[in-house]
Amino acid sequence: MQGYFRKRGSTWSFSIDIGRDPETGKRKQKTVSGFTTKKEAQAAAAAMLQELTQGSYIVEKDILLEVFVPEWIKQYQHSVKVGTVRVRQHESSKLVEHFKGYQVKQISRKLYQDFLINLHIEGFAPNTISGIHSTCKMIFAKAVELEVKKTTRPNTLNLLELRKL
Repeated sequence: MQGYFRKRGSTWSFSIDIGRDPETGKRKQKTVSGFTTKKEAQAAAAAMLQELTQGSYIVEKDILLEVFVPEWIKQYQHSVKVGTVRVRQHESSKLVEHFKGYQVKQISRKLYQDFLINLHIEGFAPNTISGIHSTCKMIFAKAVELEVKKTTRPNTLNLLELRKL
């Protein structure tokens, strides 16, 4: 492995080679920091190297959610009825409104879970939250397909649990 580990202040970071730029032929490196121990940095580097060797490593793109969702709707509208598009636009607007200023790759499972809980607290019905969640799953699945985001499976609340809150 070409790369290195180093301590910067109180945290550790690593840099590894992730290949060559196909256009320029120059070496590309990825640096990740914020690890409390060297062992954590080494484990994360090993996981990234494994993704590289398996061909599953992707570089997430810097796309704001409020830019990505309208693009998704443009692609989605060609395969469904007009009424369905209208519903998806309304449901996705709740996601965009909540995550305004966030890049798609920044929305973690925890943030998404908090979003669903917040919808419940605001008084949305469980069926409405379920519809919003279905739309969000489609949006995140497309983001993974287009290599904008690495993982899709956002956490969700069980609708029965929502009724208990």
